[in-house]
Amino acid sequence: MKLFFLMVACLFSSLLQAQHSYQGIHGMVLLAGQTHLYAYHLPLYHPPHDYQILYRLTLPDAQKKEVMGLLKNETMVTLEPASFDLMQLIQGQQLEVKAKLYQGHFERNGKLLEETTVAFVEPLFVAQITRQNEGTTARYRQVTYDQDVFLVHLIDQAPSFDHILALPTKGAAFNVEIKEPEMMREQLILQLPQAKELYWETQDFQ
Repeated sequence: MKLFFLMVACLFSSLLQAQHSYQGIHGMVLLAGQTHLYAYHLPLYHPPHDYQILYRLTLPDAQKKEVMGLLKNETMVTLEPASFDLMQLIQGQQLEVKAKLYQGHFERNGKLLEETTVAFVEPLFVAQITRQNEGTTARYRQVTYDQDVFLVHLIDQAPSFDHILALPTKGAAFNVEIKEPEMMREQLILQLPQAKELYWETQDFQ
């Protein structure tokens, strides 16, 4: 019996260690909906960053107004939160954390705007990067909240890319033939003339 409890204790300890292995600095790019603000985790292939996560986010009113104005003018705004455990978002928890707001990419010479406290309210999309798709098809998932509709590309094995678009109305999730990523990007925008591109990244997925 003692051996059984010892094994359970070891298993529980291992699970806790695995959970806390996602502690770190988890950069985000901010996305504007019609009235809501969203944060998208900037993923990488390796832990603790190997998750695509889109969360509804709130900021203090004055800062939200400033950020929404920048995003409506197609200016990139990124978020550098203080270190936290990404498992909290993976599991759909609410979370408040101190963070720095940047105009541009916070790791690529972005301009510091201010420090604030952000509240992660609820998840819209959570997916671990598996790199299992070896086909020639790029898969997009439709994500909706209130009146906001997004298409999120599911990142696959390298070389791949990260891509998010906003749509004016709901539609079906779909796949598109992969050619050279930039050519495919142009093709997709032509197929969806009313879509607005919110985020595009290839550098981290080569």
